Amino acid sequence: MAQGSSSFIVRPTTAEAAPNRGARRRRATIRGDAIVGFLLLKDLFRRNVGVNSLAGMVFATAVMGRELHRITAPLRKARPKRPSFVDTMIAAAVVREAAYGIAGERIRRTPFAGRLIAFALLRPAIRRIEAMPAALGHMVRAAFRGVRAALPT
Repeated sequence: MAQGSSSFIVRPTTAEAAPNRGARRRRATIRGDAIVGFLLLKDLFRRNVGVNSLAGMVFATAVMGRELHRITAPLRKARPKRPSFVDTMIAAAVVREAAYGIAGERIRRTPFAGRLIAFALLRPAIRRIEAMPAALGHMVRAAFRGVRAALPT
């Protein structure tokens, strides 16, 4: 049988079909995880608390949450104090010396080496920020372009 252009069925390539399939699989996985989690939670309540209904589960969760809140109240009052300026400078010096220890002695004579190391350490965070909604990503990229333009070449 001859394959003419009108009767030939073209299968989408893997790259074309992947986004749609992936979204469906992701939704199915999330739904399945939620169902399994709910069934495990329901079984946990049935075995340990003796509650079968959804209303009873909600009530038991509220009671346990209230008691946990009451028990942990003294622990929440003991919060660490904010680091002082001196503590922050000591931490920055430790990070800088660790980076210089890795890079070697020659890096101390390189101009703007500290800024290069800082940008290299911040790059994973910048990538996460760029993955945020487009407006925020544009603002961050514009800010870094401004910093790059302000640095002497």
